[in-house]
Amino acid sequence: MSDFQLTTFKEFKIETFVEKLEALLEKNRKVTAEALKQSTFNYDNFVRILSNADEELELFYSPLNLYNGVLNSTEVRNVVKKARPLVVTYSLERSQNKGIFDAYNSIKNSAEFLNLTFVQQRVVTEALKHFKLSGVHLKDEDKKTFNTIAQKLSKLETQFSNNTLDSRQSWSKTVTNLKELEGTPKNTLDLMKQKAEEKKIDGWLITLDAPIMMPLMQYCKNSSLKEEVFKKASCLASELEGFEKWNNLPIMKEILELRQAKAKILGFESFVELSLASKMASGFAEVNTFLSKLSAQTKSLAKKEYDDLKQFAKTKDNLVMQDWDRAYYAELFKKEKFKVDNEEIKQYFNDAHVIKTLFHITENLYNIKIKEKAENKNVWHPDVTEYEIFSSAGEYIAKFYLDLYARSGKSSGAWMSSFSSYSKNQKAIAYMVCNASPRVNNQPALLSHNDVITLFHEFGHGIHHLLSAISEFDLSGGGGVEWDAIEAPSQFMENFCWDPEVLKMLSKHYKTKESLSDHLIDALIASKNYNIGLFFAKQIELGLFDLRLHKYNEGVYDTLNKVREEVSVSKAPDFNRFPNSFGHIFAGGYASGYYSYIWADVLSADIFMAFKEESIKNKTNLLSVNTGKRFLKTYLSQGGAKPAMELFKDFRGREPDIDALLSMNGIKQ
Repeated sequence: MSDFQLTTFKEFKIETFVEKLEALLEKNRKVTAEALKQSTFNYDNFVRILSNADEELELFYSPLNLYNGVLNSTEVRNVVKKARPLVVTYSLERSQNKGIFDAYNSIKNSAEFLNLTFVQQRVVTEALKHFKLSGVHLKDEDKKTFNTIAQKLSKLETQFSNNTLDSRQSWSKTVTNLKELEGTPKNTLDLMKQKAEEKKIDGWLITLDAPIMMPLMQYCKNSSLKEEVFKKASCLASELEGFEKWNNLPIMKEILELRQAKAKILGFESFVELSLASKMASGFAEVNTFLSKLSAQTKSLAKKEYDDLKQFAKTKDNLVMQDWDRAYYAELFKKEKFKVDNEEIKQYFNDAHVIKTLFHITENLYNIKIKEKAENKNVWHPDVTEYEIFSSAGEYIAKFYLDLYARSGKSSGAWMSSFSSYSKNQKAIAYMVCNASPRVNNQPALLSHNDVITLFHEFGHGIHHLLSAISEFDLSGGGGVEWDAIEAPSQFMENFCWDPEVLKMLSKHYKTKESLSDHLIDALIASKNYNIGLFFAKQIELGLFDLRLHKYNEGVYDTLNKVREEVSVSKAPDFNRFPNSFGHIFAGGYASGYYSYIWADVLSADIFMAFKEESIKNKTNLLSVNTGKRFLKTYLSQGGAKPAMELFKDFRGREPDIDALLSMNGIKQ
């Protein structure tokens, strides 16, 4: 193990970050220059040297990414604004350096190459692909243009995220008459009250943060209030609803133009071809057909679900359902049809018990031990918890952090990211972020079933990273894994949240300490595929919108409207500006890749089916099967050591079958 160390967060000085970054980049440049002076190149004297430099940079830079996502402030933004261009410049220097490319090529063509391990060979061949996609062969003038585009894109994507966060945090509404909030759950009202008190105002404070907005839309009876909140949430970072200061439309247009220009310089027809060059999918036609066929299989179900919901609202309240009423009637319909009350079920998922059970499941599946770090904690916020993973023999494997609760300055959504990857130099360190409702009035934080699923999802990403057995940095954990396969381990974990025995273990009423009754578990599982057609319709819509927008660039809203006409079963309001805050494709790495969620779901459903099959065959529960150890050995721990399709076949013995996804979601019997 090397001397690389994760920063101590209490001593992390944002004001000296850029200065230290410049020094590290200069050191790495000198290391590279020295390595290039050698007369002959091999894996140890060249690839390993550059890889070590990359590792040190990742460990140093990753805390800034963390702070930008979870402790965003003007000071952090100013540092990001200075630091990111430095790293982009350095990365381009490295990936476009003809000398480095030639050195890798000479290793690839040497007799020694055949003596390298399969993983080391893949490190070299994947690096050569990366050099080509980064413009190593471009003429000087084209290279200059390419690099200018890369810097602009980095800046614009950061601005997109900042605008979304700022517009979301700029709006709030104080309600002083409790009648206006009729139907809103008590714990949500308590959170609203707490937020108001923090700002020293009377009443209840409504914000656009998920722990407040989602329950309000689902349970509040006040349609006009929900209309106001819905319009604000639908128009974030747009020219509407007072958000024009943060309008992302010009930024989106420029991002799309620059991505197309970048692809053209590299010789691709469009950005889609550039994006898919490093993914499982072979090209635009395959993904477009995949999504269109899935739409054909699910659209009639989505139409029926939507019509049933409209009819329910009409019968219930003699009301023509509007978009802002949809979550409310969907929740009410679900409650009446399946006798499932999400607020009742929430009482059974207190954060501490859910986390404890999640760890128990993971320990059983992969024969590991997870322990909270009791002493010398190194955390960035009091809400954050630090954990360590050990083998069954007590050997230290990795470390991770959970940052689960919504707060000011924290980006919305949920994600996993890493501080370091497992290698010959260091152990893996990851952090998982969610935005669940925080603890209120000294009560435990109560998670909705969706919150539980989200936590399992992000933990799946985390375990994929943390349990890697691949010690080559470039291919460890998620490194080198095709982007359209990266969601498979996370979506696989979601399935456990619907297993009856797991639900029994996961649930523990925060007052009575009782587990969910068999009746409630049956009802919850029966509701699993409720509105599944509408879910697929939305995911297909977003996937096709992203794909076709980056293929043809025929206008953001025009493209979305055309896709909606083709696959959606309802018309969105004219004021809807969803793309303006669609960070996944404009700031989050999913450009021409949003389809990956459904694509990887085909893999994850088929993987989970292997667990079900062995469970049924041996008449045991899911946690008793040996499939977990086999999955870890053949797939989960292998990172990018092989293409994802090969890893899947190593585990399953065949290619993925979409029938597993369709049957698990009740679309195909």
